Amino acid sequence: MKNFKLYKIGLCALAVLVLTGCGVVVGGTVTTTNGGSASVTGGVASSGTAAAATTAAADASANGTSASAAGTGAASANAGAAASNAAAASEKPEEKSVEEETGIYNNGGHFVKADGKVYFRSPELKSLNTAALWGNYADIYTGPSAICEYDPKTGNVKELFKDANGYGPIALSGGYLLLQEQGANDKVSVKKMDLEGRSIESYDDVTICGASGNIVVLAVNNTESSGITLNIISDGKYIDSITSDAVLYRLVGISGKYIIYQTVTMVEDTVTSEIWSHEAGTDRSFMLGELPDFGDMEAASGRIDQFLSKDGNIYLSLGFYGGTAYNYAGAYYISADPSKSDSLKAVRARSDIQTTVKEQETETAAKTAAETAAETTAETIAAGTKADNETNTETASEADAGDAANDQITATPAFTIINGEFKMTEGIPGTAGVSDKNGALGYYDPNGSFVEVAEGYGIQDLGDNRRYRTEVTELVDGDIFILDNYEQRHESADVGWRPAFIRVSSYNRVINTKTKDYSILTECTAAEDKKKK
Repeated sequence: MKNFKLYKIGLCALAVLVLTGCGVVVGGTVTTTNGGSASVTGGVASSGTAAAATTAAADASANGTSASAAGTGAASANAGAAASNAAAASEKPEEKSVEEETGIYNNGGHFVKADGKVYFRSPELKSLNTAALWGNYADIYTGPSAICEYDPKTGNVKELFKDANGYGPIALSGGYLLLQEQGANDKVSVKKMDLEGRSIESYDDVTICGASGNIVVLAVNNTESSGITLNIISDGKYIDSITSDAVLYRLVGISGKYIIYQTVTMVEDTVTSEIWSHEAGTDRSFMLGELPDFGDMEAASGRIDQFLSKDGNIYLSLGFYGGTAYNYAGAYYISADPSKSDSLKAVRARSDIQTTVKEQETETAAKTAAETAAETTAETIAAGTKADNETNTETASEADAGDAANDQITATPAFTIINGEFKMTEGIPGTAGVSDKNGALGYYDPNGSFVEVAEGYGIQDLGDNRRYRTEVTELVDGDIFILDNYEQRHESADVGWRPAFIRVSSYNRVINTKTKDYSILTECTAAEDKKKK
């Protein structure tokens, strides 16, 4: 096995609407937080339409903020799990997170840690020639890559094996790697590999759509019929499937042994959207509750912006976006007990709370980050219940009267849960990102406050139609892992007003959030552009 040269240098200054594919919806989200970058936390659509997810995410970051493509609908589950783990650790240190119990961190992301080692994908030279809209390469097939292993204790990086057709997220279960693969005729499959690169099993016509602990969920690409199927892998073995007659669906998240998913059914002119729970390894599936509409916007058009599993309950935000510009209109904050039917509760986000978020951002700009964070997290979203498809807060007309305030924010405000109550935060706790204010790389602590770690990330114009761009940022067990690229505009591959780029060079990097030690793990540089980055 080939050993990569490891570069160590000082900390330096570098820098959706529902996603549909073949009648299947796999939960993609784009979350923009007050203090951070546009962060793609989901969205591989079925049957070779991963590019659609990347495009939607890029559209959300068109204002110049950096975007992190965490891929495949797993990330909303991953981000929620990370938030749960971080918050729970601060409140109840005696409780173990699913990551601590299994030893698997950020499962279903681009950087996954298991048994002390971090696994990630590094592009090969041929992959640099493939164009990507907005420069979002991580979740589309660009060409051959290498699966690499990084040991944080020694700093060693080694190539495990070549992955000719793989792309997107990495999942682990039972000591095996689950890797998504692009096949003939855009057929997408998932292969189960051991760490020596031997193929153990193949799952055809599926995509990775979620992972948590040792559980990985695969979405079957139903290209010719309606209905859904989710296959569940646990400890490296197939255990059961979720099936439904619903015509559309999203994986919402994973909470312990419960698989949480959203269904959408259409009967004549009536569209109904529901949240369901399935107990893995059993035939028990049950409805948690029906989602409410948002004024004249159907629940089915809403987007799961954040998912959190904590203290035996699940919490999520359902954002609504409209118009050709996909403008944020408002949201619901939702809770449920994943083990109990009809336990769903929903409250409509109040426009006065949302206005307060913007006012705080403006009025406290001169204050310290700590003061701002303290004021922001002090705002509590009142808990509410849903009954007969109506919420016990504002009426639609009352909320719509304040919707002008929603123009000031671009996505549902992030949240955490403290003592069972929703509290608004700067960003999703336990995730990493780049601030769109100053290009600072950092992470969101258990209170959802942004902690700056390094400078010089995001997007930087280098002239001559070249730029630097941070594409992926993921917080994995105290380290921030980064995929970033130097890019060249490639106008012939543009789609409408969406610009395309090709990579001149690509890097995988890591920064420890405590020591701020910085390393380049791997680099791939075009032969004609070998100058040091």
